[in-house]
Amino acid sequence: EENNPSVLFSTNMLEIIPNRAHRYTPLNDRGKMELDKQINASHLNSCNGLNLTLPKFIEWSKKFENGAFISEKSKEAMWAPFHFTIGGPEFAYGWEIHNINDHASYGFSGGFTTAFRTFPNDSLTIIWLTNGFEKSYSTDPVMNYLAGLVDEKLQDEKAMAIERVSDLFFKNELEDALAGYKNIRDTYPDVDLSNKLYSIAEGYLRDEQPAQSLTVFELLVSEYPENWIAYYGRA
Repeated sequence: EENNPSVLFSTNMLEIIPNRAHRYTPLNDRGKMELDKQINASHLNSCNGLNLTLPKFIEWSKKFENGAFISEKSKEAMWAPFHFTIGGPEFAYGWEIHNINDHASYGFSGGFTTAFRTFPNDSLTIIWLTNGFEKSYSTDPVMNYLAGLVDEKLQDEKAMAIERVSDLFFKNELEDALAGYKNIRDTYPDVDLSNKLYSIAEGYLRDEQPAQSLTVFELLVSEYPENWIAYYGRA
């Protein structure tokens, strides 16, 4: 156990640790991967330093759920929404808050590759671990989708519509993706797709495809002319 611990801290991506799953990220064009070579100091242990096995993660989750670490009263206080002075996301004290069909869930994600989400009123916890990604995406819809597979009460059609937009642009030529986008928009006119369009345009830009990026940013401006993020992105 000492030579191969199941829980340890290391922020050095190049440190040799037996059975460690190394993280891979895309390099410029889609699908091209390379080993993540971040080397950070120990002061970032709370950010990206925790390394543990899935059995240990499950063990921690069960203990947390059963009150081995903090009381239910403390847990309720920790999960209470934080009130920002000026706007802000739906956030608790150290946890993100996600509501699916009025079912509350709490968790967090990191590096596009890992996530933890618990649905305390539905007896459901999801632990999602990977070691890389081919293109930029949000882990939250992944967790929402997995929850819907387990419990149909947690299926969110509007959220799935947003993710179908991502699939269109990542798996098709731009012209075909734009045509498919219009069909989804017409089917779900009340769904706000502005943030998704912004992230897609940003993805093109990171992949060094400025023409495609600008096309999507122009679409964002035309679709949401009152949303500041459209003009910010295009600029």
